[in-house]
Amino acid sequence: MSDSTSQKPPSGTMRISINGLRSGMTEDYNELSSFLHQIIKKTDDNYLSGLFDKDELISLADKVGQNIGIFNCVSSDKESDFDDMSERLTIDFLSDKHE
Repeated sequence: MSDSTSQKPPSGTMRISINGLRSGMTEDYNELSSFLHQIIKKTDDNYLSGLFDKDELISLADKVGQNIGIFNCVSSDKESDFDDMSERLTIDFLSDKHE
């Protein structure tokens, strides 16, 4: 029985690293979270309230982070590059920066 990771993908398809995808997505989220934190921290609350609800922005950003965190926990025994990465990747939630 051959391992699915050693099989050549069908013509017109491409294999991707799910681990790499999740690592990059986590890194991008953390960068966005830090950027939003700086905006919130450096901008007057009265000005912000005219643009958006700060608590709603934090909640929405955290929701995206939670979904990425869930995706990082998913794994497949059949794919060598689809490991449980929950112990290797850390989500920097925006709400943690605004306690």
